[in-house]
Order: sequence, then C-alpha cells, then structure tokens
Amino acid sequence: MVKIQVNKIKIIGLFLCFMFGTAIFLIHKTNALVDDDVFIHLGPREIERGYTIDKPDGLMRLAIFPNVLDRPADIALRKISSEGLPEPEDLNLNRVSDVFEFDIITDPIKIFAKEVIVVLDYQSDNNKTKKIYFYDGNQDKWRPLYSLNNYADKWIRAYTHLPYSKIAVFEDDKSYEGYASWLNWSKYPYGCASNDFDYDSKLKVTSLEDGKSVVCQVKSTGPYVEGRIIDLSLTAFKQLAPSWQGVVKVHVELVEDDTPLAPEVQGISAPVLTAPVAMIYDADNRQVIYEKNSHRQRSIASISKMMTTVVFLETNPDFDEVITIQDSDTPQPEPGVAIKVQTGDQITVKDLFNAMITGSANNAAFALVRSTGMSNDQFIAKMNEKARKLDMMSTTFADPTGLAVGNKSTTTDIALLINYIMNRPSVRQASTQANYTYHFFDYSSNKDEYSTIRNPLYLYTDLLVGQPIVGAKTGFINEAGYCLATKIRHSSGREYVAVVLGSTSVYNRASDMKNLITYGQEVFQ
Repeated sequence: MVKIQVNKIKIIGLFLCFMFGTAIFLIHKTNALVDDDVFIHLGPREIERGYTIDKPDGLMRLAIFPNVLDRPADIALRKISSEGLPEPEDLNLNRVSDVFEFDIITDPIKIFAKEVIVVLDYQSDNNKTKKIYFYDGNQDKWRPLYSLNNYADKWIRAYTHLPYSKIAVFEDDKSYEGYASWLNWSKYPYGCASNDFDYDSKLKVTSLEDGKSVVCQVKSTGPYVEGRIIDLSLTAFKQLAPSWQGVVKVHVELVEDDTPLAPEVQGISAPVLTAPVAMIYDADNRQVIYEKNSHRQRSIASISKMMTTVVFLETNPDFDEVITIQDSDTPQPEPGVAIKVQTGDQITVKDLFNAMITGSANNAAFALVRSTGMSNDQFIAKMNEKARKLDMMSTTFADPTGLAVGNKSTTTDIALLINYIMNRPSVRQASTQANYTYHFFDYSSNKDEYSTIRNPLYLYTDLLVGQPIVGAKTGFINEAGYCLATKIRHSSGREYVAVVLGSTSVYNRASDMKNLITYGQEVFQ
C-alpha cells in the first residue's frame, strides 16, 4: 500500500443534511494521488475541523464530522475481495457494488459517540430499495445501516458508529423507493397503479419523509408517468401527504394478502373477526375505514335481493297491485325461506315487497320479478347491467334470490350497493322491522288469511336491538356462509356501511357485525 501525498489543505464549506436537521461544518478534503487504496493520518487540526476522504476511483467516500474523534487516527479505505464472505440471509438481496473496507485506527480502538458517514457508488439502474450493509463478523452475516439513496447519481450514504467494517450496497428485489403521486380514483379508495407488482397484490407504501404508511391494492399495472414508482388513489395518498404536495418520496413493499387496506387508527384496536371477509366503508368520503380481504369474490346469498330490489323499484311498480301466485314462483329444487302461499293464492305487491326484504322470502322475490313483465333471464340481465352502472365490476348475478352459487361479489361492491339502495326509506323500514304480517287470499279455502314472517336478525340474535343499524340484509347458503350487509348511523349523524361475508354461524355473524359497529363508532368520534 502506498502512503498518500497530500496537497495543500483547503478549507471548504460543506452542507450535510441530516434527518433531524441541517448543520454546517468546515471540512478538510483529500484525494488519493497514486493508488486506489487510501491511507491517511489525521492530527488535532483535522479532527477539530472535520475531514472527508475520497478513494481516487470515486467509488467510496468517508466523512468525519468535527470532533467525532478525540485523538489522532490513521484511516484506511480499501476495495477488497468478497471471497469468504457469506451471502445475505435474505434471498431477495443482491449485491450491486464492490465490497469495501474502512478502518479508523485510534489508540485505544473505540466505538464513536457520534456518527461518521460512508458513501458508496453502485451499479444498478432501477428503483429497487438499496442500502449499505456491513459485515458483522461476530454473527457472520450482513446487517443494514441506515441509508439515504441518490437514485439519479447512483450513490448511497449511510451512518455508522463503527471504527472498522466491511461494507457493500445490496438491493431488495421485493421493494422499491422513489416518488408517488395520486389520481382521483373513487372506485378504489385504496387502489394504486404499479408496473412492478402483480394486479390485486397488496403493497405497503411508507413516506420516507415522516414514516407515515398506508396499504393499497394494485388495480392497474400502468403505465404511469416516468419518474414515479407508484400512483395512489387520492384517499390513500392523503394518508401520507396533503394532495397539494403532488408527490411524496416513498418506500414500497409487498405485504400479505390478508393485510388490511385502510390505515391503522391511532389508539383504536382493530376489530376481532371470525369472518374471512369484511369491510367498513365511509360512502360520504369514499373511504375504506377497515377491510379484511375485500378483493376476494364470494357467493353472497340473499344479499343479492338488494339488487333485485333496485331493479324492481326502477320499474315504478304499483304497490296495490294484486299478484296471483304461480308454480314458477317457488324455487326448485329447494325453496328456502318462503311465505305461506300456494299456486292460485292472491297477494299484493306491497306484501311481497316487505316479505322479500324483511324475511328474505324467495317465492316473494320470484313473484315480484314476474310482476314486472320481464322474464327471469331478462330481469337478471338488468341486475348485471345495473351492477356495471354502479361500478360493481367484481359482481355477477345468476338469479334474483341469491340461492344460486353464481351470485358473487366483493365487500367493496356490496358497500356501493347497500349505500345506494338504503337511501330509500321504504327499504330501510322493511329491512329493519322485526317482522311483517302479510295478507293473502287463500285459493283453496276461498277466504282471507294472515301470516307473519320474521326478520332473521331478530329471529336468532336480536342484533338490531340497541344497535345503530338503519338498514340491513342477511344472506345464507352453504357456499356463502352467513353474510350480512348493514347501513350504520353514527351519533354525529353521518352514516357508513359495514359488511361481513362468510361467517360460520348466525352467532359469529352477529358478533362480527357488533365488533365492526363498535370500531366504526370509535373511529368516527
């Protein structure tokens, strides 16, 4: 190794930006003149003023702040072989620089109370997350240092208290750093666009400015504007920075599919649920307050009747019209829940309407569909057409009752449907009343009859008692599990939607919904 000849020392001003503020130091700087390796001695004057050392090849720099050292030191910077060093334990890490070694030799050797800065150049043109790692000989593994990256000029700096270390730059194949912007994407309040991750994958996006984070779901794989690594919906972006800021520097990483989309609410524990799929949706602000697997499409059983209600009401029905029951009004092979009418009996549209919503009567639903003059297939086509108009793009309907397994949706789509239909006072009333007594003319006995159908929410659990539910619809078939969608009114007057899909019993469904309601009430305080 050749000892460096040092030219006349020049005092220069160097502005070093820290995470916690900005300080101005007078720094001495030296460059190696003969060899790529550097060896230099720092005396009292250099220690007092601070010192920056560059390797002549420009691949490594070391900056020592004023008075970090309290005694003279010999400093060496070297490029070394990676032979004999282990690979990182994280298989997603790839080395994108040479391996270097720095050695600050004092007598005695000591850990510094203040940090020194190491800067390394790297060879990589992408936006994958990069950090400087040091080799921990005691544990025989690479460990990361706090690092700041300059992607434009391809160098990275890190802070360390160590007097000696082997260091290198590694990049993570599963995460990225760069700028995020926003788009006004009301359909997906926590959606995002990324060219680097698969459609429907979930990403944690963390601001590198203040550490705030949000989880979003990829709903577009681009392209997006060059120079940005991700575009967030406005709702998601505002969790990181105000919209007027336009862009924010972020870290983006893949997370598990069951990670909730909405940000954690400080001081409020997330609801404990047994259901595999759930959501709380603030329709007024188009914001997901809580979600669990909201992207999963599932059978939704009798929640389907809410779309049946939408299409039926848009035909401007006469609620006083009398309908004669036909054989085709009874679902086959299993009728499920039904009102006690037979072929030839007569009943009003009003009674069929309430029986369908309050008690989820399947034969009432088929009779109402027939009353519109449309065939069953025509009515189902209208249901799917309306779903598209309501932006329910993950929803399909195969029948008007929900008995068909092919009636499938997501919590996001159901929230849009419930918010839409529960604006109707008649639907709210019918869906929350404990029971409904209907009148029909019995064809076989030739006389008027009365019967009562119960609301399942009262029949099993009394969920509607004492809860701020203003609209609700249950659903169950074996393939769907126990489902429930509700409209909730907060004490402040604002309303939101809560959805549970796939609970294993009526009791678990009720418990899950109560927990969602409690969480929503606390969030909106």
